[in-house]
Amino acid sequence: REVLHLPPQVFPSTLTKQRPTRPALAAAGGGDDGGKGWGKGKGKGHRGFTPDKKVWVGDIPEGVTFKELHEHMKPAGAKWVEVFEGRGKGTGVACFASPEEAAGAIAALNGSTLGGAPIQVDVWEAKPKDDGAAAKGGKA
Repeated sequence: REVLHLPPQVFPSTLTKQRPTRPALAAAGGGDDGGKGWGKGKGKGHRGFTPDKKVWVGDIPEGVTFKELHEHMKPAGAKWVEVFEGRGKGTGVACFASPEEAAGAIAALNGSTLGGAPIQVDVWEAKPKDDGAAAKGGKA
């Protein structure tokens, strides 16, 4: 079967701005990204980093975005940051390429000012996993 390839200018602009569907990507040999997101880094999250490469960030002022936190942490080598919402509001995480970079960030940025207030930067401590029932008052 012969496939006709047309230059992009032949198609109306509305068609070129639409993202292809997953089956279309798979048929074209692409899109096998595990099924999460479309762009670089999407779905990665801090869970892709080991605990020794993460630092906990506390006392983040209300309204500070992850972009602002990332700009603040980038000079120390931050590769990924998140600002938590909900129960973790006012806290976040920054992830680094190595445990040494993480330790350096703690030393350099703990007590630094972000959004007009001092922030805390400390070691990341992973919460122990439980079945959820004990935390809600049920039997474990």
